[in-house]
Amino acid sequence: MNEKNQKIDEIKQRILYFAEKQEIRRTDLYKKIGLSQSNFSGSGAKSSLKSENIVKVLIVFRNLNPDWLLLGNGEMLRNSSTSNVNSGNGQQVIADHNSGTIHADNRQYYSDSPDVLRREIEILSEWIKEKDGQIKEKDGQIKEKDGQIKEKDGQISKLLALLGEIK
Repeated sequence: MNEKNQKIDEIKQRILYFAEKQEIRRTDLYKKIGLSQSNFSGSGAKSSLKSENIVKVLIVFRNLNPDWLLLGNGEMLRNSSTSNVNSGNGQQVIADHNSGTIHADNRQYYSDSPDVLRREIEILSEWIKEKDGQIKEKDGQIKEKDGQIKEKDGQISKLLALLGEIK
């Protein structure tokens, strides 16, 4: 297996390992992240996850450490719900991982993983673009349905008028 596929395979394995350790059934996992079982088994296990799917995993499971998921570094879970970290200049950084709130200078909190953060930002940006596209597509579908409803309303009005003339 080449190095790229091995890394991809490792990410998928880490997702499954995380689910196992969190006592999340695989069917529930797949449902929560919007993927099918075939993405994690057979030949699908060797293919890469799209970046937006990795983002979904990180969004759905906020306690999952991105460093661990993407690179295999550190602990599987973020340290705790609240972390106090010395920023190096005497300023404390307090991060609440459950709510996503970070007080003080969060660049210092993440100073050990800027590449991971850059990649997370790229992934989130791609995901946002995809969601924007889906919203535009749904808006188009809604406008089309609205037009169809207006057309049907007109037809119903004509039929009611004809029925009124018959009586």
